[in-house]
Amino acid sequence: MKPKTKLQTRCLELAAKLPPITRTQRNYAIGKMFRPLAIYSIRKREVKCLNCGYVMPLEKSYIEACVEIDCYDCFQCDRSMPMKPLSEARHYYEERGLFSIITTKEDLQVIRTFNVRRINVPRNQPTEFTVDEVYQTWITINSREVITGRPIIYSPFFLGWHTDRPMDIRRHNGNTTGAYIRDDIYDHTGHLFYKRTKVLPILKRNGWTSRLLRYSGNVSMAVAMRYLLTVPTAEMLVKTGQYDLFRYMLSRELRDIPMLHAVHIANRNGYVVEDADIWLDMLQMAEELGMDTHNPKVVCPTDYIKVHNQIQARIERKRAKKDLEKKLRQILKYEGRYKKQKSKYFGLCFESDNITIRPIRSVQGIFEEGSAMHHCVFTSRYYEKPDSLILSARDKNGLRVETIELSLTTFKVLQSRGKFNSTTPYHYEIINLVNSNINQVKQCAAKN
Repeated sequence: MKPKTKLQTRCLELAAKLPPITRTQRNYAIGKMFRPLAIYSIRKREVKCLNCGYVMPLEKSYIEACVEIDCYDCFQCDRSMPMKPLSEARHYYEERGLFSIITTKEDLQVIRTFNVRRINVPRNQPTEFTVDEVYQTWITINSREVITGRPIIYSPFFLGWHTDRPMDIRRHNGNTTGAYIRDDIYDHTGHLFYKRTKVLPILKRNGWTSRLLRYSGNVSMAVAMRYLLTVPTAEMLVKTGQYDLFRYMLSRELRDIPMLHAVHIANRNGYVVEDADIWLDMLQMAEELGMDTHNPKVVCPTDYIKVHNQIQARIERKRAKKDLEKKLRQILKYEGRYKKQKSKYFGLCFESDNITIRPIRSVQGIFEEGSAMHHCVFTSRYYEKPDSLILSARDKNGLRVETIELSLTTFKVLQSRGKFNSTTPYHYEIINLVNSNINQVKQCAAKN
């Protein structure tokens, strides 16, 4: 797209003046993006290092010994690495990922994004690494955004860039590209970021810190910067070290945060919230019980998870005393609305060797999930949230493992909790399983 404003024209001109990536930045991207890995063939009696491309002929007994301990020491690049059989490692011949650098150009903040590839061929040839700049996100001190980038290669099976063509003006594609459902191409969430950042003085004044990069897997750093430039609450949270509350705010696209008075109390008492989801749930339930959420003893517990569980138990006892029939009437009241909102997702099923994940199909099911898992998925009325999908992860024996809240707006996992809000050994496997099947959710969301 051709530039239509003075700002777009200026950004396109500045994009051509950006310096090339440095050797240090390039090596950082390659070293962090791709893990060392060796592929082996006992039949061919050889092992290939995907880090350098060197193929080493070895005796069958030596390869089997390396496979048994899952460790191979490359004779060429002198690195230790795990091993995969050739039959399972075809897709490792070309790996790719996105690497971003936060810097400035004149009075503009810019996030430069590079497509990093590691290319291997079956023959004994060196591994090839390519690092190509594909787009930049420009942000003004007034939080205006311009994207400059190279033309995109569209395909239902592949997404890439014409790296030999000049930059032009691009724009966010929402969650769709043409007829194919995709993530927003220009969303920086999940990118590998360079550890050193350079920001405008106003961003530094408003609280920017490289510590925010630890949340780059959950939120976009471009959105984080724009929030710091325009949202006073966001600036306050970062300056007071309440990074997880800032993450909570960004992941839900909020302009303010619930229980703000409690946040101020926590700050005055030097209390840092480490898990915003649990802490805010705790305070909202405490308020329901009539507890004083202006009291530092309520707002700043030493073990907030323990207090959360205790308050949740009190709420459950209180509601049980009122009447079980009232609860059942409540379930029936919302059952039709819940099924009308969420029935198009009920056919989803994500499976791995250890885990099966399915949406909870009724409010009664959410009640049973909360009761069995001893968390607040029912007591906090998650079934009333139109933009959240509640799923249950179970093991191969059918036992509940974790309960997942998935945003139907951003299509990101907001939280995944085991019994008593614990983190189970399957936690990251569950999140990865949902993320790898997220296009199925998007396809359901697109249905009328």
